[in-house]
Amino acid sequence: MAALREEEEQKSQKMEKIEALSREIAALSDTIRATEKQLRAETSHSCSTTRLQWKESSSAPCWMIHSCTQEL
Repeated sequence: MAALREEEEQKSQKMEKIEALSREIAALSDTIRATEKQLRAETSHSCSTTRLQWKESSSAPCWMIHSCTQEL
């Protein structure tokens, strides 16, 4: 009977560890998604600014303006 209780205790501890790891993974996934979203926004803003500067200066080749547009 004691062996059964010990086995149940070990199982319970393992489940707690799995749940804690799952929470950590979820938090990391949220952080990654937020970082990706921020990077996309910064890239979009940077590309838009660059495109506008190129158009205003008329010094950038057309292919540069179009390639920046395609990255978005």
